[in-house]
Amino acid sequence: MKAIKLPMRFDVEQMKAELKTIQFSEYRESPSLYVNPKKLFVLDLIQPKRTEKDEDPIEFIFTDSLKKCPYFQEILQTIDSGKELYRIHLFKADGRITRHIDQGRGISSGYIRVHVPIQTNDQVIFTIDDEQINMQEGECWAVDVNSPHAVNNLGQKDRIHLMIDCKLNEWWEQLLLPLGIDLQKLSKYRDLSNEELSNMIDSLSYIKTATSELIISEVNQELSYRNQSL
Repeated sequence: MKAIKLPMRFDVEQMKAELKTIQFSEYRESPSLYVNPKKLFVLDLIQPKRTEKDEDPIEFIFTDSLKKCPYFQEILQTIDSGKELYRIHLFKADGRITRHIDQGRGISSGYIRVHVPIQTNDQVIFTIDDEQINMQEGECWAVDVNSPHAVNNLGQKDRIHLMIDCKLNEWWEQLLLPLGIDLQKLSKYRDLSNEELSNMIDSLSYIKTATSELIISEVNQELSYRNQSL
């Protein structure tokens, strides 16, 4: 699976109306090697709730921006899975995001990314694995960002998307299966037993590299997903 339109829509006018209550100063630039400067800005709608002893966030809480937006709160509750990112992407006219992948955020890592276009134009070119995907305002798309993807906004208007990184669970399995997507078959660890996966984690824990930590995270997500499906 690269990208698929989901059987749900959201009210564009309500989303646009609530975004009018947000000041541009609440956004922050999202600098990246893949993005030309001053073209991509994000508005975080949730943030991790941490204590000084927490290595990982225990839960996510509403930002002040989300507290002003009841319809975006409603959308957040519509998707019945854990979320680790819930924000607005404001991609300026003449913006370019070059071909890349988002490691640790794809299906093989136990995540799926949701896009809900709020404002777009017919000059936005979004490609994944060199296939162009045309997302329309109000639609809801699931994207596997482990596949190479790129975006060019060649139009005169900004492109605004709601973006959500979701943890895969049984809810997602039931949503995607009628669309021909079997999450179990997409996992690259599907042929390994739980014991073999646990042994893999034990072996990799002695190797302190970014790659080993990424694989451990993926394997833990696979085990977590299997436990949720029991």
